[in-house]
Amino acid sequence: GDHRDLHSFPTRRSSDLSGFAVLPVDGPRNEHKVECPVLTLNLVRTEEQQCLLDTLRQLKPQAIHVALPCGTGSRARERPVPAHLVAKGAPQPRPLRNASHPLGMPRLTYHEKQRVESANKLAKFAIDLFVLAVTLSCVFSLENPSNSWMWNVLFVYVQQLNDQRFLQAWTNMFAVQFSNCAHGGERPKQTTWRSTHDVYNHLAKPCPGDHEHKPYQVTKSFGTWTFDTAAESEYPWLLCIRL
Repeated sequence: GDHRDLHSFPTRRSSDLSGFAVLPVDGPRNEHKVECPVLTLNLVRTEEQQCLLDTLRQLKPQAIHVALPCGTGSRARERPVPAHLVAKGAPQPRPLRNASHPLGMPRLTYHEKQRVESANKLAKFAIDLFVLAVTLSCVFSLENPSNSWMWNVLFVYVQQLNDQRFLQAWTNMFAVQFSNCAHGGERPKQTTWRSTHDVYNHLAKPCPGDHEHKPYQVTKSFGTWTFDTAAESEYPWLLCIRL
């Protein structure tokens, strides 16, 4: 579509008394069940990144939050799929990053390299949003699994800024850790929520140990294999309310 005038996109005012208006942005591949306008942008593309940056400079938001995809940085890739499922045709994803190669391991297949490069572009743009937020003195936050390699990727791009101001701002961010099941999730996914301000510190919460967890499984449905790790990427409603 034509994204030259994103400022006219309708924002959604929150239903409680906080008085905030929100501008949700997501990629073209994701579907949404909420009755809320979602601005669709392919933020791998430089021109669409620039459109969003220009819009945010005009809006001067009070907060920016980034939910960065973690698929290429997931440590779950380092855990082998059970042999009996592989024998039935289940895929066996392999690690795409490690500590020595946060931007992508050598000898990736063409498809793997494409995925890693797209994820790197999104991570680099997340740092562009971070720089904008620091410049505007607004709240900036970013979420990913606690052990995700994407944190290493992000730090590479912070260092590449070669600017002590932003390096210090990144280092000083509050790192709030919680178990997803403590905020309505079905599994004990360990999540880190980094923020330039302490407004999210109340989210720090380990698993209370008073409930059972669903297992992490690989299942086949209508000819497609799915991993339950993907099911935990959607924010539980209770987490949204507490946010």
